[in-house]
Amino acid sequence: ARFGPDEKYLEELKGKSDWNDPMRKFQADEDEADVGKAKASAPAAPVKAKKPKCPHPPWPNRFNILPGYRWDGKVRGNGYEKKWLETKNQREHKQQERWKWLMSED
Repeated sequence: ARFGPDEKYLEELKGKSDWNDPMRKFQADEDEADVGKAKASAPAAPVKAKKPKCPHPPWPNRFNILPGYRWDGKVRGNGYEKKWLETKNQREHKQQERWKWLMSED
């Protein structure tokens, strides 16, 4: 049983990386800056080829999935995504209006 955090345990916790840590992106930025300084003296690594991207603007969808690079730009859906997004936005708008109306009474 642990009675209190000691220095070794705190260092171990700092070394762990959790997938849902909100500060992870800031830590990654600092790590990249440190690595960038170290890479300045290291030989250049081979550059990977970039994956091809679709030239057409993506349509809005629930999961923010980008279209494949071979997509021709035509949306072949039945309109469900558009209706779903409109309903979601309308619901959020009503909630904001309701909140504004409640706050304006005071």
